[in-house]
Amino acid sequence: MVFIGGLLFSIALVPQAARTVRLGRAEDLSIPFILLVLGGSAITLLYWLLRGESWVVYYGFVANLIVWGLVLYYRLWPRPGAEGHA
Repeated sequence: MVFIGGLLFSIALVPQAARTVRLGRAEDLSIPFILLVLGGSAITLLYWLLRGESWVVYYGFVANLIVWGLVLYYRLWPRPGAEGHA
């Protein structure tokens, strides 16, 4: 069940990642929100790693860090020429 939950959690990130890369910007998301998601995921991942849990417990958190890191990157440094609102 943990594997299925993590898989679905990771799949849920795909639309946000695709949209952010397609648009080359993420000005509609607040920086504090993104930082809170990244911080919460990092702390939870660290907790599971310190407990020595199986990879199926934490791979969704790794995916979360990668996607929201990408969103933060485009939020801080939009692609040149990416303008307007979605």
